[in-house]
Amino acid sequence: MYSHDIVKLADENGGILFSSVVTAHGIPREYIRRATREGYLENVARGVYVTHDALADEAYILQTQYPKAIFSHETAAYYLGYTTRDPLVYTVIIPTGYNATPLKKNGTKVYYSAKIDKSLFVKAVTPFGREIVCFSIEKTICDMCSASFKGDKDIAIEVIKSYVRSKNRNIPALIRHATTERVKKTLKGYLEVLL
Repeated sequence: MYSHDIVKLADENGGILFSSVVTAHGIPREYIRRATREGYLENVARGVYVTHDALADEAYILQTQYPKAIFSHETAAYYLGYTTRDPLVYTVIIPTGYNATPLKKNGTKVYYSAKIDKSLFVKAVTPFGREIVCFSIEKTICDMCSASFKGDKDIAIEVIKSYVRSKNRNIPALIRHATTERVKKTLKGYLEVLL
């Protein structure tokens, strides 16, 4: 009886099931184990299951498990459409003091920030059609101009080029943000070449 309910819950969420949802519906977790043994579900992460016909949406799963992890840098640029390079690892910014050990263990690149400005959050959609939260493209560009950026500078240049060509660009807002982030000089160097 409960196995059917569990599969129905997963189907309602595009084939992804979180054990917390099962608990919230008053279904004993033992039925998740049964559904897994019977082949209805596959365990893809701690507390996360997918039906056999669903593909795991890793970005959505990561952010659902760690809601304070906001996609940034190359990952944000990809999901916001400013690079076609699918990130090899996810990059996030989390509040200082947040336990990032599980994120780092699964290969996520983590940056810390003492102050996270929620006004810089934007929604993006994964290739599977699920909503995730990223930092704005202006913040993303500034983060990629920062001395602490440990990623591929070629991707940073590609993202800045895409932004400059975009009809949605807002160069004054980008410069203001670069001033706040103290990367104005680096950013201006890129922009002088590209504009």
